[in-house]
Amino acid sequence: MVTKPELRKIKRRVAQPKYPLDHELLVAASEASDDIYGTILNPATHIIYRYLSELVIEIMKYQTGQPINKIRILDWGCGKGYVQYFLSRKGAKTEGFETSGYPHKAIWNKFDLKVKTSKGDKLPFQKGTFDAIVGFGVLEHVLFEHEALKELNRVLKPTGLFFCFNLPNKFGYMHKIAWWRGIRYHDRLYSRKEIKHLLKRAGFNTVGKPWYRQLFPKGYIKYSRPVFMEKIDLFLTNYTPFRYFATSLEFVARKQFTYLSVH
Repeated sequence: MVTKPELRKIKRRVAQPKYPLDHELLVAASEASDDIYGTILNPATHIIYRYLSELVIEIMKYQTGQPINKIRILDWGCGKGYVQYFLSRKGAKTEGFETSGYPHKAIWNKFDLKVKTSKGDKLPFQKGTFDAIVGFGVLEHVLFEHEALKELNRVLKPTGLFFCFNLPNKFGYMHKIAWWRGIRYHDRLYSRKEIKHLLKRAGFNTVGKPWYRQLFPKGYIKYSRPVFMEKIDLFLTNYTPFRYFATSLEFVARKQFTYLSVH
């Protein structure tokens, strides 16, 4: 079972921009009829999706002691399917979930991704179905966050893990700039303390502390040296006080009754 020290070791080893861009995914996104796949076509964000997916794979192999093809992973709020694509390409047994009527299915269809849809208030899965659940920029958009987290707890196995990435940091400078410009893309922003309180109410505890990521704007900015920029970004958010002003907070959580007190 993964602990705080082991999580830190895996994260330092795996969460790096050292993986190549996925040519098949780039081609599929560029050929999609709807022109909204710019995020994955941008190398600066493509490499982030890639290494965070690798992080999930490595942590789950350590957590379960099983080969990856035995591990069931739910991509919660899977959107266009980038994370599910990367996880499935590594051999994981993946399923996606998205709300009914989601229109952007080019990647789903191209790579035969298994996705279920519903209104969103209840997940269409049985209790204890998944070894892991991944949410990439999802929690801040759901209408009732507490109820959503309880549903995730329900469909997660007793020893399962919940990975939450790209959660907006309350003190992130880019969010302040966006709000000053009148742009409120995120419904809610979070602090470490608020995350832990919210998770505890829903039956989760974090493995170690939530960490910070992404100081430099990515999105639609195309850097001439994206790997170099990401290495600098990771250094600043891992080892300097600038981390507190990063865009995102991220964490791994487990059900409370399987929690090991290793802080």
